[in-house]
Amino acid sequence: MRQKQANARHCFVCGVDNQFGLQLKFYDTAPGRVEANWMVSEQFQGFPGIAHGGILASVLDEAATRTVLGANGSRRIVVTASLEVRYRKPVPLNTPLKVIGELTEDKGEIIHATSRIENEQGQVLANARALLMEAPTELAGKLELDPENWKVYPDGDGA
Repeated sequence: MRQKQANARHCFVCGVDNQFGLQLKFYDTAPGRVEANWMVSEQFQGFPGIAHGGILASVLDEAATRTVLGANGSRRIVVTASLEVRYRKPVPLNTPLKVIGELTEDKGEIIHATSRIENEQGQVLANARALLMEAPTELAGKLELDPENWKVYPDGDGA
């Protein structure tokens, strides 16, 4: 199972029209599991040659929240209540990486998920545990999840 998830137009992590963002493409690979391939470019570095930790935290957060979306077009809206990040090894720039998110427990309003960033050898470079909450109705109702702002965009590389 490998099915592409929807992207937003202007999200920092997944926004297809955000020229300053990361433009990650997430795929469902199993129920409650998502993956994205990524390479950190120079504009997102911290110390020379390595990724900035705040950028890594953003990606880990996105991967965790996407575990409840599903490629079936689900419009379930969750927000992050807490994110505990562990930076295990420096994340190099311009190197292929894999981002993985996994749902660990879904109690409806309260959701637990994990996420990690691995190098090509499968070593975990950074990981996170997330506590997610169903978005309050008043917030969920204000979000622009119309088909023009939230949809599955075709990949340019055929993936």
